[in-house]
Amino acid sequence: MERAGPLIRRFGRLIHDFREEFGFTQAQLAARAGMSKKHLGDIERGDVEPSLSALECLARAFDMNLLELLAPVAAASRSGRPTLPLREWIRARDPLRALLEYADQLVSHTQVPGDASGPVVPTYRSSRRTRRPSKRRRG
Repeated sequence: MERAGPLIRRFGRLIHDFREEFGFTQAQLAARAGMSKKHLGDIERGDVEPSLSALECLARAFDMNLLELLAPVAAASRSGRPTLPLREWIRARDPLRALLEYADQLVSHTQVPGDASGPVVPTYRSSRRTRRPSKRRRG
């Protein structure tokens, strides 16, 4: 079997590290994600490229969304930028999620022009201009 590229291997290592950090065995995580233990092992070793549905299942198994699951891989692939160690990233995830939810609430409660006083009705100029009296030339 041909091994996947470095990004897929890095992702597999991340899944392995997440699994250990959360305290799951391969069998437990596979059951939570709804996949076989063999398939999970293949993903962790980087032997297979996981499908989008497998990524979503793994994210749900870790109580994350897909972007949260992929964020450490994306951050690690940017050279020269500091990244949090996985353990610290997992700890920071919940306060960051709460902060983002609070920010969403603030944005959704921000008053939009016209909300309090009714709809804003734009005023349009007529496309037909009124005629001005023409100046007659005296000859």
